[in-house]
Amino acid sequence: MKFQGIIDKIAITLDNKWLLVTFKFPYRTALQERAQTLTEKDLDIEFDKHTESKTDQQRKYYWALVKELRKKIRNGITEDEIHENILRRDGISEWLALPPDKMYVAKEYYKIVDDMGPTVLTTPSGKEIEARQLRCWKGLRRYTVDEACLLIDSLVEECREQGIPTDTPDEIKRMKEQWGVNIG
Repeated sequence: MKFQGIIDKIAITLDNKWLLVTFKFPYRTALQERAQTLTEKDLDIEFDKHTESKTDQQRKYYWALVKELRKKIRNGITEDEIHENILRRDGISEWLALPPDKMYVAKEYYKIVDDMGPTVLTTPSGKEIEARQLRCWKGLRRYTVDEACLLIDSLVEECREQGIPTDTPDEIKRMKEQWGVNIG
C-alpha cells in the first residue's frame, strides 16, 4: 500500500537498535484497517520526497472546488460525502464478483464499494461458487489525468450552477494543457 504523509517524530531506542518513526497522513479507514494487519510485521519501507504530479495538481483543484461547494450547500454534508456523490454520479464504476471472504480486496482498492447482492459464478470445470456482486468506484487518487479532467469538468459545471466562482474556461484550458490533456 502506498500513501503520502509526513514524518512527525524520530527517536532512537535506548539500546540503539531501533529507529522509531512516527508518521502523519490523512485518515482513511482502509489505510487504518490495513495498518492494523501489519502491526509488528517486517515491512519494506521506502522514503522519497514527495513531488507534485499532474494528478496532484488536479486533486488540489478538485478538492478546492468541493470545499467551496460544501460551503455553499451548508446542510451538514461533509466534503467526503460530496466527493462520494460526485463519484457515484459522474465517476467511473466497475462491476466485480468476489467470494464474500475476498470482499476486502475490493475495499482496499476502491473508494466506494456497493454490495449489489448474491450471484453464482461457474468455473471452467463447472463448479459453482457463491459470490457477491459489487459495484465499485475508484477514488480520485486512482484516476488517470484524462479521467480526472472529466470529473473536474462535471464539478466545475455543478459549481457554476450553484453560483460558485470557478476558473474561467480559458484558465481551465490552460491547466488542462499543463496536465497534458488533449483538448483539441
